[in-house]
Amino acid sequence: DIPVVGRWNGVATPRIGVYRPSTRQWALDLNGNGVWNGTPTDRTMVFGIAGDLPVVGDWTGTGITRVGVFRPSNGMWYLDKDNDGLLEACTIDICQGPFGINGDRPVVGDWSGNGKTKIGVYRPSNNRWYIDYNGDGKVNAVPTDRVWAFGLATDQQIVGDWTGDG
Repeated sequence: DIPVVGRWNGVATPRIGVYRPSTRQWALDLNGNGVWNGTPTDRTMVFGIAGDLPVVGDWTGTGITRVGVFRPSNGMWYLDKDNDGLLEACTIDICQGPFGINGDRPVVGDWSGNGKTKIGVYRPSNNRWYIDYNGDGKVNAVPTDRVWAFGLATDQQIVGDWTGDG
């Protein structure tokens, strides 16, 4: 299982969850008690296909964390915009990319401070971070998007608001 954390109901305190790659199943602790209580108290869904990598974020800026996946095979991102736990047409959910290549590790964050989570990748082959700063889901030249060299191929990437500026 791969751990995920989010504000699944828009509550102030983040809650835990897991993504199980073997079944593509998500299990989210909605009530925040740290115990799997089953549905409807907690939430389970299947989102993505085999080989997808999980991501979570506030894709719409509403304060609610939603699930999504990065598909390394084609560099596409599929984000559950309507929060129904179903991977639907790109007119309903958010489809972005290609942004990234096979071997990249997905990262997400509110890079510009506008309240919406945006996509990015860490590329271990060259130790570069490629960040979709403007949030259009496409690879743009610097300074529209950002590229940084930081870390080693064996490092585990993490993101956060290190300065507390939002």
